[in-house]
Amino acid sequence: MAGCFWKKPKVLIPIIAIVAVVCVVALVYRRTGAYTPPPLAFDGTSDQLKQTVIVPTLDTPMPAGKNVIWCASFQLAWNEFKNDVIGEPVKITDAQEIADRLNASMITTAVLEPGDYYAKAGYVEAGAVERIEREMSTRFPDVALPKIGVGHPDPVAVAFAYLQVSVKFSQIFDENRDSFLFRGVPVTSFGIRENGKKPDDPARGQVLILYSSEDMDEPWSDENEFILDLSSGTEPYEIILARVDPRSSLAETVAAVDLGMETGRSNYSRRLEHQDVLLVPNLHWKVEHHFKEIEGSDKPLQNEGHGGNWLDPAWQMIEFKLDRAGAVLRSEATIKEVPGEVEPRRFVFDRPFLILMRKRQEGKHPSEYTTAPFFVMWVDNAELLCKP
Repeated sequence: MAGCFWKKPKVLIPIIAIVAVVCVVALVYRRTGAYTPPPLAFDGTSDQLKQTVIVPTLDTPMPAGKNVIWCASFQLAWNEFKNDVIGEPVKITDAQEIADRLNASMITTAVLEPGDYYAKAGYVEAGAVERIEREMSTRFPDVALPKIGVGHPDPVAVAFAYLQVSVKFSQIFDENRDSFLFRGVPVTSFGIRENGKKPDDPARGQVLILYSSEDMDEPWSDENEFILDLSSGTEPYEIILARVDPRSSLAETVAAVDLGMETGRSNYSRRLEHQDVLLVPNLHWKVEHHFKEIEGSDKPLQNEGHGGNWLDPAWQMIEFKLDRAGAVLRSEATIKEVPGEVEPRRFVFDRPFLILMRKRQEGKHPSEYTTAPFFVMWVDNAELLCKP
């Protein structure tokens, strides 16, 4: 943001720069009957997790066998820090590869609606902390802020970003009361059950099959890849689930999903038929993470006027929830009578899959979108899935 009103103080205290970030990607629900959302599967710091990593950028290499999570909030705070405090690409001793990835990222506030985020940076001496707290209390009055700028007696600057997104399903899905295993681990799930199928279930109409590798001349195989839009009627955001093979990074996996949707355009208008099954694991977790690879006094900044300063903390909190219910946005039902002998297709997310959230672009096929995502998660194991 050029021309920032937070001017650099005359005396730069060469102690510390703070990047504090909050990301909340939550699905907000219409309560139906005695429905209770699943409890948190995890609430803690990332160093308590054994099978999950938080990455700073989408192009960060993905470790095999791990859940991999990325949220745009850290990038938004970095952008503010780079533009309004440093004034050029950030240079960090012994961490330049990561800094370069963050500096080069094309993720901006354009990935979100204006009312769904807040991002600012500035010098503490010039009142940056007070400004952030005051503006956040107006924009998001129900949000309890972390102690920005606390942790060191003489902080120089602070960058802060917060985003909160709600996606409301137009129709509620069933809670799956049958056994469901994700890679052999019992977890709870939702969707449209094989033993509870209702031909007139309007929840089917909101699911869009964007791609399926099925051979129409062959029986359905559990090895099929598929990509679904769980909430095709929602605006302005969409939730894409893709059961595909992982690539070397989240960025490459998202690109593969987009390519799959383009090659599967013939499936664009296809809906779940009355015999089809859809099952998705419940997710509800909250993780705090320090990007230790770029924070600390052993990784001082190298930019002119900031030499000797360092980042402490470079921090992110992410909360994510996905389950069966949704507030009404748009209701759409598609009921088609088909022969009773047709084999059901099973869109079951019981093995690794990708969750992708981004702006929906009206009138365009998802493969033609130019808007980047704001949340991506590769679900490789059950560590963050809700358990019975």
